Amino acid sequence: MLLNPDVATPTTVLVLDDRPESRYLVTTWLSRAGYEVVEAGSGAEALAAVRRGGIDIALLDVNLPDMSGFEVCESIRADAEVGAMPVIHLSATAVASADRSEGLLRGADAFLVEPLDPRILLATITAMVRRADMRRRVRVTAERLRTLNRVTA
Repeated sequence: MLLNPDVATPTTVLVLDDRPESRYLVTTWLSRAGYEVVEAGSGAEALAAVRRGGIDIALLDVNLPDMSGFEVCESIRADAEVGAMPVIHLSATAVASADRSEGLLRGADAFLVEPLDPRILLATITAMVRRADMRRRVRVTAERLRTLNRVTA
């Protein structure tokens, strides 16, 4: 999957889950679908990976040993460099409607409940990437129009 069809680089997905078997499963699905994957086993590892750059979308488990996926999402949203990155929460335990609504209200773009259907996961990522690409194109167009306006004025 390509975030920008003009650039020949695959979309990079951050997979944050403290359970190695869950990370392996999701990473396998994503890799087979053509995504690049960066794995993290803790919130701190995930935030370090995001700060290094190159992440296009984040899949965050909600229940982690060091911090919640909600807190990781809020940290991503607070960073001006990456704050527009699509974020999807995943959880096998925080499945009540109150948990899902909290995740969405705290900054996630989507909330999926495990066990995951790989088709739903891949469709959700595709939709999030498409939306992020549209926002990027709108920002680029707006900047070009501002530049054109300054030059012609």
